[in-house]
Amino acid sequence: MAAANPSVAVHPATQQAETDLDRQLTQGAHQIVTDATGRRVDRASFPVGRVPAGTSLVQFWHLDFPMASQSVSYDDPVTQHLLQDMLAVRRLDAGGLTALLSRMRSSLTLAYGPARGGMMAAMLMARAHQAIERPDDFPGLLSDAELAEACKAAGDVATGFKWGGWAVTAFAGAPSQAKKAVGATWAPSWLQSVAQALTKLSAWPVTLNVAFANRMMGMGQAYNERRRSLYRDELNRRNLVIPQ
Repeated sequence: MAAANPSVAVHPATQQAETDLDRQLTQGAHQIVTDATGRRVDRASFPVGRVPAGTSLVQFWHLDFPMASQSVSYDDPVTQHLLQDMLAVRRLDAGGLTALLSRMRSSLTLAYGPARGGMMAAMLMARAHQAIERPDDFPGLLSDAELAEACKAAGDVATGFKWGGWAVTAFAGAPSQAKKAVGATWAPSWLQSVAQALTKLSAWPVTLNVAFANRMMGMGQAYNERRRSLYRDELNRRNLVIPQ
């Protein structure tokens, strides 16, 4: 990104960082890292994020929510350019990320002032860090292998919550079954703990706790089914096989 005011001298180190950032955004940094599947890959092999048709950059980065105290729009050319740069954030090494965050701060504070621009920069910086720390929150940033694994994992977890709710209800209605589940080799540790707790409660607390547990299980199932749907949509957009 060219300096907004050519008359302002740019420090050589800053200029070099900007040049290197632009190179990394297009070519990626050659650095061996671990991807979301646990495999060692070259950072440069991570794809530039893909924005689905009908989805804006603002929506892709989860910035399309109302602000209570500020009239903020991320649709101007300056911010759109930064959101576009962020699609390659997983390809950046530490120096490239620092340069990108610096670009966000300087560009937005220059365009909107320290208060509004600083707040906008903070939101973009938070999303950039989220994309690096939790890339599965943005299906379009995942490699094909990561996407397939994330889709399968979300489906497996959703199924676990579904059967977990059934098991909790079954144990509550049959205390003898709950006792059998305690220490059972087939039962996961969380289910053993629930069964143990149910064997120690009277009927009234059991009813309340089962209702609460089922509500939590249902929320977990719905959340992971939504995530699987997002991953499945992205797999379809890439014409990839949906994992079973």
